Amino acid sequence: MKKNLFLLLGLLMSFNVMAQTKTITGTVVDATNEPVIGASVVEAGTTNGTITDLDGKFSLNVSQGAKINVSYIGYKTQTITTGVQNSYQIVLKEDTEVLDEVVVTGYGGSQKRATLTTAISKMDNSVLEKAAYSNAAQALQGSVTGLRVVTVSGQPGSEPSITLRGGATITGANNKALIIVDGVVRDSMGDINSSDIESIQVLKDAASTAIYGARANGGVILIETKSGKAGKASVNYKFKMGVNFARKGYDYLNAEDYIYYNRIGYKKVKGYDGLDAQQGYGIGNNMYDIRYLNDETAHLQNEGWQTMDDPVNPGKKIIFKDYGGLLDNDVFDDNAFMQEHYISITGGNDKGTFATSLGYYNEDGQIIGTGYKRFNGSVNGSYKVFPFLNVKAGATYTWASKPSLWISEDQMFYRTRSQRPTWNPYDEEGNPASGGGTSDGNPAYFRDKLTQHNGERRQSYNIGFDLDILPKKLVLSGNASLLHYDYQREKFNKSYKLQSSSTATNTRQAEAWIKRYNQMQFNSTLTYTDRFAEKHNVDVMLGGEYYNYDEFQFEAKTQNSPIDDIPTLNVGAKQTYTSTTRTAYRILSGFGRINYNYDMKYLFSFVARYDGISRLKDNRWGFFPGISVGWNVMEENFWKDSKISEVISNLKPRISYGVNGNVNGIGNFDVYGAYGLVDAKNYGGSSAFYNSALVNTGLRWEQSKTLEVGLDIGFFNNKLSFIIDYFNRRTNDLLTKQALPGYLGFSDIMTNMGTLRNSGIE
Repeated sequence: MKKNLFLLLGLLMSFNVMAQTKTITGTVVDATNEPVIGASVVEAGTTNGTITDLDGKFSLNVSQGAKINVSYIGYKTQTITTGVQNSYQIVLKEDTEVLDEVVVTGYGGSQKRATLTTAISKMDNSVLEKAAYSNAAQALQGSVTGLRVVTVSGQPGSEPSITLRGGATITGANNKALIIVDGVVRDSMGDINSSDIESIQVLKDAASTAIYGARANGGVILIETKSGKAGKASVNYKFKMGVNFARKGYDYLNAEDYIYYNRIGYKKVKGYDGLDAQQGYGIGNNMYDIRYLNDETAHLQNEGWQTMDDPVNPGKKIIFKDYGGLLDNDVFDDNAFMQEHYISITGGNDKGTFATSLGYYNEDGQIIGTGYKRFNGSVNGSYKVFPFLNVKAGATYTWASKPSLWISEDQMFYRTRSQRPTWNPYDEEGNPASGGGTSDGNPAYFRDKLTQHNGERRQSYNIGFDLDILPKKLVLSGNASLLHYDYQREKFNKSYKLQSSSTATNTRQAEAWIKRYNQMQFNSTLTYTDRFAEKHNVDVMLGGEYYNYDEFQFEAKTQNSPIDDIPTLNVGAKQTYTSTTRTAYRILSGFGRINYNYDMKYLFSFVARYDGISRLKDNRWGFFPGISVGWNVMEENFWKDSKISEVISNLKPRISYGVNGNVNGIGNFDVYGAYGLVDAKNYGGSSAFYNSALVNTGLRWEQSKTLEVGLDIGFFNNKLSFIIDYFNRRTNDLLTKQALPGYLGFSDIMTNMGTLRNSGIE
């Protein structure tokens, strides 16, 4: 009887325990209905929990009426109370602070800021919306730490100089960052409409840039353009307008002070020699120069001329007129307007998406006669042919026109601002006077006489695919692209006459220069993503790439065109110069990347690239690895349970080391030497070849090795966040020119004998 009673009590207790617990299941997704993999699902107040699988699903035994906390780095924690319902659909909302930021790492890869172990900056896209840009690179100025963006020319549409962390080489232009747009290498950001840009990332340290190996010595700028999204078609139109105001210039001497100090100084140095010549401060016979006051010149006072005592000839008076600043309105535009129009159409469904856009940009230059116009269009789309196969394609077209000056912008400002204030820039009929010469004469006169027009076209085409071999685990991707570029510059010098000459110059030189190149790029990647034992997260990518660049240039000049109205080469009676050049190079690469984290706490990344380039011979191949580790301290239980976590909400120390290469200082065929042609008239009536550059097949890659230590830290639920980095970079085998003794017949030779080191904190 007792045994039966105990058995009955045991059954009742067991039933009571079973009645107090239940099994719940569910799916965790984000705002776009994509599954959140690895989300933490924990019963509140206990250690009972699990994480979501590759489909965002979970299953958990919980107490009746328990509260469940669902969390994932970069998302706000969602709390639900269990009831009679056994299945749940939980939507996590992104935390708009720093941890939710997704950064692109190259070749289709991306990571949450929380798991990133390298130095990658992402530009705030609001910068692109605030102004109209002739070149999207201008938006980077002051927007990304460690990146120096300098406008090197006042010409609208000009390409700014971009240098990351002081540069890794001393060969000037070869310090520039590698620009990648939708996976395609570009030499400029000038043909990209800023309204088409979805995101801009800057890869800084060698551990992140090593995936691009040979060309990433100066950092990498990754640009992704906008694509279509499933849903109703959307039509957007934007209009931007702005004004560039000329800054206040320097204060210059007026005409009286200019005459006074120049005459005193000239007498002190050279006596009276030249003081009576036409120099702006000398007494000449030209009615538009300064003169002595006498009966013949007194009437000029009625025309606004002034008088002053001659500082070197007491008792004599000088009569002059102050023309300072008179030319400015004919040369400079104090209020240069710009405008931009942009229209886009996007849409799609669960099978495919599309996006297309048209843009027009027009900017007047601060110097009259300069400006920039650009028209561009783009179209891209993707289509899911099968549930496991997605194909994508896109095309872009850009046309730009840029009328330019016959001299550089700095020379234009110098020559205009430095004109003597005693010189009249207009003749008796009110037309611009020519002045002294084409380089230092009157810009208002030569603007119409010496003309230059530049135009360029860029066309790009790409096609690719994504093949799910194992759904959500193993993906094979491929992409092929073609970039075609055309540049054309036309110059023509009309007939002109200098004030110092009685006859016109009728050389009428015509010049044309054409540059064309084709760039082909093919790459393929195999990516495997998985999680083991619920805490081991791994992402492995292997890939290969082939890059081919082929360029052609043509230049010709003729003279003695009979009239000003035909500025083309064919009417010139005398051919003075003709040249064609062709050049090419190729790069073959293999690369890989491994990202691993344990329970979102301990982070590891390894990348490597093996590059071979046709510019080198004996040392053609280079290996460029990068490794980085990090620790999400705030994911540790001891941190979560401490009071300090209420203040410091994010803490991630990290360290990285990597190697980059560079051969941009070497021409496509430099290692094989060069031959020059001796003109027949200089070599006994016969043409001859001579060795003009030494064979140099032993040149190697420049190698930049960078050690970096960083810290990501956030306070008060990441309302205040900092990313701090210290880097130390040393470049070995630096390409430098070594002077050679004159008796060898060569002035110098390129070597790998240099070393460069720079470091900094940002």
